[in-house]
Amino acid sequence: MGRARLWRRCRGRNNRGLARAVGRDLGDAERFIAADGRRFSHTIDPRTGWPIPDILASVTVFDRSCMRADALATALSVLGVEEGAAYAAKRGIAARFVMRGEGGISERVTPAFAAMLG
Repeated sequence: MGRARLWRRCRGRNNRGLARAVGRDLGDAERFIAADGRRFSHTIDPRTGWPIPDILASVTVFDRSCMRADALATALSVLGVEEGAAYAAKRGIAARFVMRGEGGISERVTPAFAAMLG
């Protein structure tokens, strides 16, 4: 779902929408290194010292604090789709993961993110 469409669906919601939240999108659309036919993210996994896997195109997080949303988007990116989505779901974090695959682009959203959409 594009950002403009998300904005149209969420604006005006009093309790859960964008009126009380800011979004932070972390991805590799603009910041990456290409080598040997692969994309390498600008985000480094501190557990390995290497860029995070290129399957994850972006993570979007909505939170009341822009600083917290930014930190969470980075942390969830490093954790990856499975572990990051589980972490976010357990803590009620509104997050969207966009992945690249052989079949194209796919997405996964947490229950809190889906609730924002109504």
